[in-house]
Amino acid sequence: MKILYIHQYFRTPDEGGPLRSYYLAKGLVEKGFEVEMITSYTGKKKLIKNIEGINVHYLPISYYNGMNFKRRVISFLKFMYLSVDEASTIKNVDLCYATSTPLTVGMAAIKIKERFDIPYIFEVRDGRKLLFRWEQFEIHGYYVIRRIWNNAFMTMRTRLLLFHLVCMKVLLPKFKTRSFR
Repeated sequence: MKILYIHQYFRTPDEGGPLRSYYLAKGLVEKGFEVEMITSYTGKKKLIKNIEGINVHYLPISYYNGMNFKRRVISFLKFMYLSVDEASTIKNVDLCYATSTPLTVGMAAIKIKERFDIPYIFEVRDGRKLLFRWEQFEIHGYYVIRRIWNNAFMTMRTRLLLFHLVCMKVLLPKFKTRSFR
């Protein structure tokens, strides 16, 4: 089974930082899965490296914590669009596993599902900081502050994704098994 794994901030132990995606992908490879990771880095051109059996597709998208609001939004949207384009170059994918933050990674997974008919799993890693620092979104409390909902950046696709998140939190615990298709 081939898994397309999307994480905008994938890191290896040599690079430091959050390593959850690295260990999860490495574990999948050890169990016999083929893993294609799409991530970003601060370089100038796209790179593809094999790291311990994980095919990592590095997209050239600059990001750092000191970016202002506008540059952060541009960085998130650029990764969303480029990751969908990169997914088109990867053949015979059985499942897309997308992990946030930012929330736009989930929108990329939805677009990949629509365009290539690849089922997806979207993992929300930090529900309190979904897209921008100043947003207040509480998945466990099932509310979205009206200011965010009516925000000009809140497209119908984002609203649909937020609806999916709430439905997953409410409905999925009631099901013991579920097929991907």
